[in-house]
Amino acid sequence: KSGDRLISKLGPKKIRTCFDEAMAYQKEDGSIRLMARNCLGEIAETTSVDEGETWSEAKLSGIPNPDTRFYVSRTPSGKVLLINNDVRARRINMTAYLSDDDGKTWKYKVLIDPRNEVSYPDADFVGEDIYTIYDRERTGAKEILLAKFTEDDLMQGKPIEPWVIAKP
Repeated sequence: KSGDRLISKLGPKKIRTCFDEAMAYQKEDGSIRLMARNCLGEIAETTSVDEGETWSEAKLSGIPNPDTRFYVSRTPSGKVLLINNDVRARRINMTAYLSDDDGKTWKYKVLIDPRNEVSYPDADFVGEDIYTIYDRERTGAKEILLAKFTEDDLMQGKPIEPWVIAKP
């Protein structure tokens, strides 16, 4: 039916969200993995195998997330980087994960910041360095923090020490 085709072009059946924030990366097989925050304590995901024309039904990924923004992308070396609060219910434990199997598993994981109210990570790559920025206590400390590390740091489990770059 033409109506069914139109719905498939708009996307999969959605998992309930409070805020619509999603990120995607292209997998090694050419498919696109779209991951999104939701109200259920885990990142949701869906996949397209036809360049975004149609999408699989959305499902929970098993990756904890307290309904807040996360960051995911492929690194310049081809691994997948995920920065996320490593809990289901609170904005604590900002953590960097690294996958060397296209995001199937997250073998490497290092805590960036264990404090309360850390959220909204973003990242960029310069050479071998990964720069991650995030905020802490939007109504309290009002800090913007920066952490610099490499894939090797993550794989070796080296501690990451962020520093405050903006505070009122």
